[in-house]
Amino acid sequence: MKRRDVWIIVLVLAAAVALFVAAPQGRGMLAKMFGGAPLPAATAQPTAEPAPTPASEPAPGPTPGPTLSSMILSPTPAPRPTLRPAEAYVRITANGRVVALLPLTEDTTYDVRQPGGQENVVSIGPGRVSMHSSTCDNQDCVQQGEVTTDNKDMRILGNMVICLPNKVVLELLTPEEAQAAYEDMGA
Repeated sequence: MKRRDVWIIVLVLAAAVALFVAAPQGRGMLAKMFGGAPLPAATAQPTAEPAPTPASEPAPGPTPGPTLSSMILSPTPAPRPTLRPAEAYVRITANGRVVALLPLTEDTTYDVRQPGGQENVVSIGPGRVSMHSSTCDNQDCVQQGEVTTDNKDMRILGNMVICLPNKVVLELLTPEEAQAAYEDMGA
């Protein structure tokens, strides 16, 4: 970029800022951003100073909008993210990282593929989850059977199916637990 081009850009930006400040909308916007009264309009003739107003009377003119600090310090609360309604959910974790949070509403499968050729196939159905297959050697995760909303309190692993070699964990969650997990994920 040539030095002449830089000067042209600087002059154009300066002219744009001057026009913005001179325009009534620009003055009002600056006042809102910095919490002050709008700047007076530019005129060709000098004007007389207005008489000071007593402290008890509000100054004439538009009411200033919210200040930048009040907008930062008191934001409007964002809507709370929610999950699709279900009686139960499954949180699938691989290598300590949540890869899915799914409602248990219909019969389907979910593939968990990892680097190095590790793969687990999760079987999902209404209110139930199990490990359908795995590339691990011992297949203990497949033999752990199905976790359901009815049997989760009677199983040795409770609400979990765990594949230690592939570091994959399936957790059956209540709607409340799933909502908390969903919010923790930053959804």
